[in-house]
Amino acid sequence: MIFQRLSEHPHGFGELRRAMPRVTTKVLREQLRQMTADDLVMCEPLSPKRLGVRYAVTPYGQSLGPVFEALWRWGTRHLARRDAHRGTMAKPPVGSVGSDPTARRLKALSRSGVGSDPT
Repeated sequence: MIFQRLSEHPHGFGELRRAMPRVTTKVLREQLRQMTADDLVMCEPLSPKRLGVRYAVTPYGQSLGPVFEALWRWGTRHLARRDAHRGTMAKPPVGSVGSDPTARRLKALSRSGVGSDPT
């Protein structure tokens, strides 16, 4: 979302914050710092008379545009699938300890020594 907004034109922090009300200030600040450190976004100070900065996508960051477009196309095709409503969470394989409550209890008991042969 941040990258998409900045791809349109440079934004100040307040503009970004208002454009994405569900993103907390802390998360927005952290993400902008990380994107700046990764040279995807640059931070341009405003004029000396005005406090603040504007964030803009760097030329290096613009090279991610085709990647994001491909992900967007894949996502829209995925959502159009008939079974997309089921969700995308992977389930543990059948027979794995994580998927069987009895297996989890037996594993926990074996760790605690309950039911083990005293000899």
